[in-house]
Amino acid sequence: MQSLGISNADVTLDRYKLVFGGREIKPSIRRLGEIQDVLLDNVINSSNKDNPIYYMYRSSIRSEDEQIFEKSEIRYDITVLNSTRLGRELNKTLGHFHPIVHDGLSYPEIYEVLSGEALYILQKQAKGYYIVKIIHARAGEKVLIPPNYGHVTVNPIDKDLVMANLVSSRFSSLYEPVREKKGMAVYILEDSFKVNSNYDYANIEIEFSKNRFKLPIKRTLYDAFLSNPYKFDYLNEPKIIDGKFREES
Repeated sequence: MQSLGISNADVTLDRYKLVFGGREIKPSIRRLGEIQDVLLDNVINSSNKDNPIYYMYRSSIRSEDEQIFEKSEIRYDITVLNSTRLGRELNKTLGHFHPIVHDGLSYPEIYEVLSGEALYILQKQAKGYYIVKIIHARAGEKVLIPPNYGHVTVNPIDKDLVMANLVSSRFSSLYEPVREKKGMAVYILEDSFKVNSNYDYANIEIEFSKNRFKLPIKRTLYDAFLSNPYKFDYLNEPKIIDGKFREES
């Protein structure tokens, strides 16, 4: 069992069970066959289609904290992403977008790396071209997914990635825009990346390691939220988000 420094509570984890302050939480498991539509290579067959790719622990909170999260309509999840390979690709999540809330803005989200390392691939369409941001985060770092960006997480090292997220509980994620294009605009390989041929090569603008998306939150996301839930109101109301995280339309 791996111990996670999320809060003062005792938090331990293996791939099939999370124990948080004495509360046992079991994961939803994403399997290889479920992400075949977004892979660069055809690696799926009858013998491996049920192989676990990552584990999602939804609403991973202590029983005594439930009321605070429910009142704020904020969800705290933990995800474990294996260190396996998907053909030439590094292991990744399925990828998704969030629906529009108001004023043309979608719900934002915050991720925190608890163990391992992550590459967060953010993308959106603007004025006829695609903006792609690739952000590298290590343990303890928090990354904001601004409004209107679809996103996927990649595990870049030979160690399981454990990450947490804070996100509004008001909506369901949109997976079809990613499936329709057979993935995001770029595929992350072991030592390079490849542009997805289902996008227009001439209209993709890629930027790496933009620190402006990393949030300077010293506490864990869990403890920061509990100490002042109102600071995270923008997860439900993106119009109040700090302007420095907005991008050109």
